[in-house]
Amino acid sequence: MFDFDGKADSSSKVSLAGRGGGRQRARGGAEESRSDFVKRQHKEREARERKRIREEKSKTIQAVYRGHRCRRQQHLEKRQVFDKRQADISKVGAVLPAPQKAKFVFHALLPMLRLFVFFFRKSEDGARLSAMLELVLLSGAQPAACNIFHLLLADDRSGVLALLTQFVSALLASERRADAARLLLALQA
Repeated sequence: MFDFDGKADSSSKVSLAGRGGGRQRARGGAEESRSDFVKRQHKEREARERKRIREEKSKTIQAVYRGHRCRRQQHLEKRQVFDKRQADISKVGAVLPAPQKAKFVFHALLPMLRLFVFFFRKSEDGARLSAMLELVLLSGAQPAACNIFHLLLADDRSGVLALLTQFVSALLASERRADAARLLLALQA
């Protein structure tokens, strides 16, 4: 097995001397007293225990690092998908008339909200938060057929409610209380 430093361990010692009275020291060849033998065995046992604990801790550190790296990679991938969808909405929205744009935004909004609440970090996603707010407010100002807030009146509203709750939390975490108030007022209307 490899230790924390990446070195292969070949320090395991197997005593082939047996239990007899002829305990010999590995180096000097002189007989080892019983108390010296017990002390050496105790030290070796403690060294094995320290090594076992060190290996456990190194595995824990490695697992935490791998999990962090995997989450960071997933957040990066989801941000790229979000940015592409946002660019597509901007391009298509520029050429569509207002009613069709509202319907287009309405159908794209829930998948984008799911992506956004998955990867949101206030230090990295301020511009994405603003873009998402504008899309939610645009949809919230539309008639019932294209209004995201009217999905809260549906029978299966828990998913939409959870997404909007997390979105409001993102606004508050970014210290954008005025925008959170705008969103809640739009929801009330």
